[in-house]
Amino acid sequence: MMTSDRICGRGRAQNIVILAGWLGCKRKSLRRYETMYRDMGWDVIIRIASPVLVVKAASGIDDTDGATPKAQKPPRSMRHLALQTLQEVQDSQCNIFIFHVFSNGGAFLWEAVCDIIQQKNSNVGEKDYSILRNTLAGVVFDSSPAYYEDDNRDTLKEALSYATEKEQKEANLILEKARIERGDTAFERSRKQRAQKFWQNMRNDEFNVPHLYLYSKAD
Repeated sequence: MMTSDRICGRGRAQNIVILAGWLGCKRKSLRRYETMYRDMGWDVIIRIASPVLVVKAASGIDDTDGATPKAQKPPRSMRHLALQTLQEVQDSQCNIFIFHVFSNGGAFLWEAVCDIIQQKNSNVGEKDYSILRNTLAGVVFDSSPAYYEDDNRDTLKEALSYATEKEQKEANLILEKARIERGDTAFERSRKQRAQKFWQNMRNDEFNVPHLYLYSKAD
């Protein structure tokens, strides 16, 4: 399930924050953040990637075809979700926007957004959103990004424990299908490469905007 909601005033949006939830996050869990930003005069877009999208992003499984999916259609990949998010930001004609990302579920979305705005690995037929870098004003990393080991099976298993039984089953089926199609050796190699690439992408962020990192002792 993807959650997408916009809270805004009349006319053109001035400032927008995208709240990117963690794996297993529920809309009610973001309510206090939503209220906080709204009280400060910000419009809010909420994005909660489904467990399947997070598992795909963590494991390097991508079936994006390049075209920006319609807003009402469930995205098939984290890149699709990022494209939908950027389209909504562009349609808002806001003055500035920021991201507030939670855990790696949100960090994977931020990674995909960076990739698209910086025009890296663009797919045929994909819309150009590079102009949005002029209105990107910052990013808040909340309990993220988190380095996950090359062998991330236990990490994913733990993360999926916060998802529903149905979501866990669907995510595990995706992983098993990819393993069968690629073979055990190739699949494990791609997972290791994906973990390394994620951390490199987080370290090599090219945007010259403020970054705020929030961590607790539990992190």
